[in-house]
Amino acid sequence: MLQTVISGIREARNVHSAVSGKRYAVTIVASGDDRATIEANLDLITALAQAEPITLAASATPSGSDATVLAGNVQALVHDLVDKDAELIRLTRRKEQLVKGIAAAEGKLGNANFAARAPAEVVAAEKQRLAAMKDELVTVTTALEKL
Repeated sequence: MLQTVISGIREARNVHSAVSGKRYAVTIVASGDDRATIEANLDLITALAQAEPITLAASATPSGSDATVLAGNVQALVHDLVDKDAELIRLTRRKEQLVKGIAAAEGKLGNANFAARAPAEVVAAEKQRLAAMKDELVTVTTALEKL
């Protein structure tokens, strides 16, 4: 769990193009044994995730500028990491790409010639790609709604 929290915070920093070397405030919501593990390793989290200060809380609600990291029953909010305007642009572009990609894949799979002539593994790969794009589209749409 601890490794997942640290990796999640680091990944959130990468995804949102965090300023290198800047330490971001983090609120960690955890209880029971998870909370005890977090408390015992605050220095490690601070060092490896470049997070400071770290606040432990019983509950927290993310703002639009917070990145959320989930690790089992633990939630970490990396504060002021998300530039709303830049994130809106990035997610809107990605949504447009996914919609086009889904339409192209559905067209390809709906083409009788493709389905009849392509090897089964190619058709299966295209179906997997289509499913992955649809899943990502749901994630992107949800993220846009949260902004």
